[in-house]
Amino acid sequence: MTRREKRRTVTSWLLLAAAVFAIALVGWVAVRAVRPRSFNNPLSPLGGPRIAQDVDSLVGQKAPVFSLRDPQGDVHTVVPGQGRSIVLIFHMGLH
Repeated sequence: MTRREKRRTVTSWLLLAAAVFAIALVGWVAVRAVRPRSFNNPLSPLGGPRIAQDVDSLVGQKAPVFSLRDPQGDVHTVVPGQGRSIVLIFHMGLH
């Protein structure tokens, strides 16, 4: 076997290994995407099902006082009902 044939053989095996790895990776991602999440999953809502509420049951009720932490770590306390509108936008980003 010549040097050129050996190089082609090695290159072919490397390409085959890369293709198998890529297919396995795509399959793993697909399985993770369609699999139901448990409530212990860090990507699920914080607190799990015990804090889940139907949004319609909250309509017309006074909002409680609450505190939120911003990305810099500062805590901001929100006191609803002080005569000004408050808009909260929640983004479930990953840490």
